[in-house]
Amino acid sequence: MKLSAPIHELKSLAKKLKKAHSISLAQSLNQVAQQEGYLTWSLLISKERDFYPKTYDQILNYLNPGDGVIVASRPKNGKTNFCIGLFVKAIIETRYKHFFFSLGEIDSDIIKMMQAYHANLSELSDNFEINCSDNISSEYIIEKTKNKLAKGSIIVIDYLQLLDQKRQNSPLDIQVNQLLTYAKTVGCIVIFLSQISRNVKKRENARPSIEDLNLPNPINLQQFNKILCLYKEDDSDELELNFQKPKHFTLNLKWDPKVKVFS
Repeated sequence: MKLSAPIHELKSLAKKLKKAHSISLAQSLNQVAQQEGYLTWSLLISKERDFYPKTYDQILNYLNPGDGVIVASRPKNGKTNFCIGLFVKAIIETRYKHFFFSLGEIDSDIIKMMQAYHANLSELSDNFEINCSDNISSEYIIEKTKNKLAKGSIIVIDYLQLLDQKRQNSPLDIQVNQLLTYAKTVGCIVIFLSQISRNVKKRENARPSIEDLNLPNPINLQQFNKILCLYKEDDSDELELNFQKPKHFTLNLKWDPKVKVFS
């Protein structure tokens, strides 16, 4: 069963209920839990692990409207294909529009990666837009998607570290804040692809974590609802998807290197 909002937001809602109705925090937490289909807050929390996806197909449903998400990995560890698979699933399953903005790929390569998940993209053309302009920035993304999004629409940004590569663009932290505020206001989901520091490869345990995000220009990572890191051994057809935020959780995924799709 999927929660209507992340747990930390449900806690905030409970605090507002406590203040508004002059009740105890325990009472307000239980009220929120009951709205989510659980008898008590403690029961909801005990089931928290069940809210995480068990398969690749369930990952999209794990994301909530308004989420700011980071998907990070080392090069060649599948973060672009991972996000494109989610993107294609979204445009198949919903009737509203989704957007893929890329400063790292060209249109034709993105289409090829999408076709690995769904061959006949023409029948879905009204449900998505791909934009590989050199002018991509937070303001550009907001302008191009304004009045075209529905609650649950996905915006993929490929990738985080390139948003402020032009001097005329705002600093990265300002752009990220603008996009995450936009996501909460509109109810869309913004997914940022992110690089991982090269130093990870030198460690005995090369699994990346939040601390390994390659951020030459610092940003506040607490702003993001969810941070996911991908890890793959060389020549392996299995990947680890490590949920770094809100809590640590690992999901093993299958990767088909021939057709380049996750399953």
